[in-house]
Amino acid sequence: MNFGQALQALKAGYKVARIGWNGKGMFLILISGTKDVEPCEGTPYADLAVSPQGIVTINAHIDMKTATGEMQPGWLASQTDMLAEDWTIVGNETVVNSVGEYELPIGQIVKVDGFPFELREPVRALSSQHVLDVLRADKNIGIQAV
Repeated sequence: MNFGQALQALKAGYKVARIGWNGKGMFLILISGTKDVEPCEGTPYADLAVSPQGIVTINAHIDMKTATGEMQPGWLASQTDMLAEDWTIVGNETVVNSVGEYELPIGQIVKVDGFPFELREPVRALSSQHVLDVLRADKNIGIQAV
């Protein structure tokens, strides 16, 4: 995916990441923002008296989960990030690759016709529905009931 597609995915509520990022577990999320928040006592917003009315509006922004597990508010894209073509959707261990295929790894738990199965080999499909169609149709795909 390109950066524009990654932004659309963020707006749709998905986590996104770049395949080229070195850190494991890194991803971005869109924080939608909140109007008329009363800051909790002891927070910087309250301590700095940001608003004379005692309420603040927090605008929408993109946060990053770092490789060390910390959340970094207000992530900014580099030129390299904006021009990259290796953006992917991350979530539930399912990845959407650069050509729009769902990639489910070995060990992924999937429900087929209401029953959970564990994948014994990776599966690629064009959509979540196609994943089910592939699993139902291809008897050679290794799945095991759990």
